[in-house]
Amino acid sequence: MNTFLGYLAATALILLVALPSLIAFRAELRISRQIRAARAAERLHEERSAKARRAGELTRGSFSPVV
Repeated sequence: MNTFLGYLAATALILLVALPSLIAFRAELRISRQIRAARAAERLHEERSAKARRAGELTRGSFSPVV
């Protein structure tokens, strides 16, 4: 019975330490994934904006509206 209680105590100690750290690790991974997604979306937006600015500059001088 004493060995069983020793295993039970060791298991409880491992769970008390490992479970919160696993939960925190998963939360950290989720936050990192969200940050990477936000940075990728920002880069994509900047690339599209730069492409639109370049396209607008090319046609800006050649456009002449008929009034």
